[in-house]
Amino acid sequence: MTLSLVVPSVARGQTSTGRMVMPRPALVRRHRRRQPNGDIHASWSPTVGRCAAGMLGVLVAESWPIGSTPAPGGRAPIAAAMVDLARSLTRATTPDRLGESADRHHRVAGPAWLLPLALVPGPSTGLAPDIAELVARGHVPTDEVDACVAYVNLAAHIVAHQPVRAAIADVTDLSVPAEQPLETGCHATDGLTLGGWALTQPASFAELLGKLTATSSPPVAAAAAGLVGLRDNLDAIPATWYRQLDLSDTCLALAPTL
Repeated sequence: MTLSLVVPSVARGQTSTGRMVMPRPALVRRHRRRQPNGDIHASWSPTVGRCAAGMLGVLVAESWPIGSTPAPGGRAPIAAAMVDLARSLTRATTPDRLGESADRHHRVAGPAWLLPLALVPGPSTGLAPDIAELVARGHVPTDEVDACVAYVNLAAHIVAHQPVRAAIADVTDLSVPAEQPLETGCHATDGLTLGGWALTQPASFAELLGKLTATSSPPVAAAAAGLVGLRDNLDAIPATWYRQLDLSDTCLALAPTL
């Protein structure tokens, strides 16, 4: 009996008999995209995965518990503003056009909606001017502007894979409390403080979410959850949570474009 050997290099993707074959890397990628768990993002880079997880973290925390009755005025206004800003960042716009995102979402509570600013490369001079302008357009209280700027810069350092404690030390004067902090009534400052605390905890996103949402308002919990999502990457967020939410597909579609 004669054994015939399939040589991958023959005729670019053909066997010696002319049968078309799929190169192994492509086969693996397509196989992953067909998995029953719906994981179509297996080929994403870690950075893209972090971007998706950050946005989904905001959405899930604001919507928690999943399946509850929507609040008056919409299901997830913070996540809606965040997605709108992310869409604006994917287009070639002037700073004024970008600021229209803030105009469309008047007085969005907390800094979480600004998260997309941390997901795009910033100028060498830093992100602060753009953040401050958007915050002003959103009518955030002036005493919370610095906290919003610090939040976005902290998120940018986490996306860049900087160790958590080094990132906190580099971009904020934040003193991370040993115990989970309580709210003071300033959403941006509270979101930054709670986020700093959550980032330093060894627990995963799924383990932390209950703690964040049990003691904090949605704007504060969403800000902290967005940072933890950036830290832990997409696999840390159960797909059964975010698949039920209307904006989840949009977050996943936008992540590779930022």
